[in-house]
Amino acid sequence: MNNSLLVFCSAFFLAACGDASSGKWHTTRQIQAYEAVDGGPSFVVAVGVICQKGQQLQGKTARYTEVLCGNQRGWIIDDEYLQLEKT
Repeated sequence: MNNSLLVFCSAFFLAACGDASSGKWHTTRQIQAYEAVDGGPSFVVAVGVICQKGQQLQGKTARYTEVLCGNQRGWIIDDEYLQLEKT
């Protein structure tokens, strides 16, 4: 029981300290977006496109980040190529 509580608290604080998903992000390189986690290709996000980040989910082999880029919604693997827009 004690170990479960410790693991839960650690996961909670790590998630709280992660990068903020709110705000506008722009791509620093071309990124392939997928229709779903572990799904097929959907569209390509071009360099400089403004996106909003959504939830993050773990797939079979990679962590996916949901993105909304204009009127297109999909999942990307390389969220390291998203940079927060300066206000």
